[in-house]
Amino acid sequence: MSVNGNWLDMPLFTFLGFDCIRKTIGLSEHTHKVFELTYISEGECVWLTAKGQEIHLYGGWAAIIQPGEPHQGKWNVISPSRLFWAGFDPFHPEACLNTTFTPHEMAHIGNILKSAGNMAWKADKTTVEAFEDLRYALELEKEGKEGVLSKASHRSTVCRLLAAIANSISQNPVSRNCSEKIKNLETYIAVNIRKDISVSELASQTGMSAARFSERFKKETGLSPADFIRRVRCEKACGLIKEGKLSITEIAFRLGFSSSQHFAGVFKKYTGMTPSQYKRQQ
Repeated sequence: MSVNGNWLDMPLFTFLGFDCIRKTIGLSEHTHKVFELTYISEGECVWLTAKGQEIHLYGGWAAIIQPGEPHQGKWNVISPSRLFWAGFDPFHPEACLNTTFTPHEMAHIGNILKSAGNMAWKADKTTVEAFEDLRYALELEKEGKEGVLSKASHRSTVCRLLAAIANSISQNPVSRNCSEKIKNLETYIAVNIRKDISVSELASQTGMSAARFSERFKKETGLSPADFIRRVRCEKACGLIKEGKLSITEIAFRLGFSSSQHFAGVFKKYTGMTPSQYKRQQ
């Protein structure tokens, strides 16, 4: 479900949407004239820009895409997830209308968003609560249960959301540390891709017990270690399929799958198509 900015009479706020995606769906390249902010509360999502930049979102992560930046879901799909999206235009001549921001504050927020580039970060509590409050507002709007003063409250929530996002981006070094840990594990998995990598083995790379590691990993990424390993293998598989030097069966065994059938099932879950279908598109 989604609405455009006219819903709240805020030139700053151009669109809002929410979807609980239960199976992989298509999402081809598109652009927005404004900043697009997305948040994943469950599952995962990977944005791919026209310049080849990958922006990974896991459960509890948010991301920003710059205005006019062509982007799409990686492999032209969005994986099962609980996805929020919103558009903001802090440089609109009337951006301050019906907000709590002064012109100086709005310009400052706009500069923060612009300087961020395309990036993802671990969303803070205020961001999460604001997105959930707006989702509930969408449901009330859809059911025709909005009160006389409801929109005034929703405008306040929009301002709270934007301020929280600007603050999070300003404090991004914390997010970089989280991303670096994940990147290190991704490299380790790639090097040992043929092995049956255990949770204990991954935990040893971080100095934590297996139980503590699994808990922290799930909280930080929204994925179990096993799901993360499968995602890395599928990304590696895409590269090998594009190279065209190996058969589907050879790729399956090279990447540690027990059979080509098992490989096909996992690959389809993450890309929305079988390895053979993906190969025909190359």
